[in-house]
Amino acid sequence: MKNEQKQRYKKEAIKRMKALGIIDDTIQQFDQTGLVSYSLRGGNYWLDNSFKQLVAEFEETHDYLVYYATLSHTTIGRMLSLFYVSNREEEWPGDWKELKEGFQMSYVFNLDIPEYSEFGLIGFKQVFGGLIRIAKKTNKNRETYSCLLFGNKLQAQFVVNLSIYSHSLRTIFDSTLFL
Repeated sequence: MKNEQKQRYKKEAIKRMKALGIIDDTIQQFDQTGLVSYSLRGGNYWLDNSFKQLVAEFEETHDYLVYYATLSHTTIGRMLSLFYVSNREEEWPGDWKELKEGFQMSYVFNLDIPEYSEFGLIGFKQVFGGLIRIAKKTNKNRETYSCLLFGNKLQAQFVVNLSIYSHSLRTIFDSTLFL
């Protein structure tokens, strides 16, 4: 990545970090030294050497700039979700729309089952000056739980539809769909 391009991406990343409510110290460290932090349960930590290597390889392969990450422990492995600025500047307005709605297109490394690592849309929320990955996005009368995609398999999808007027609860659960 050229220095001019990297500076433009870095400026965009800092705007996103501020909009996401990431604590100022973390933003300053990224701005001044390029230090990428990750959040575990809302607390911000510096990447260890193995995480730094993953980020460097990702940036080199895709020509993207990673500015933040979240670490989540799930039943199918530890997930390191990378927040990045892509090299497709025409897509940045769409990125902003998703960020404002609590979603981010990310690359998610499954640290325990690497073959399940891939790009996907994740949900998140701000906690304690950091971000945590969440599995749901709440709408007016409906909660939709986001799906985890791995390879060509949709592991689980379920929608809980809450009806205030009829006091009914309808649950649709569909496990292991193939795309």
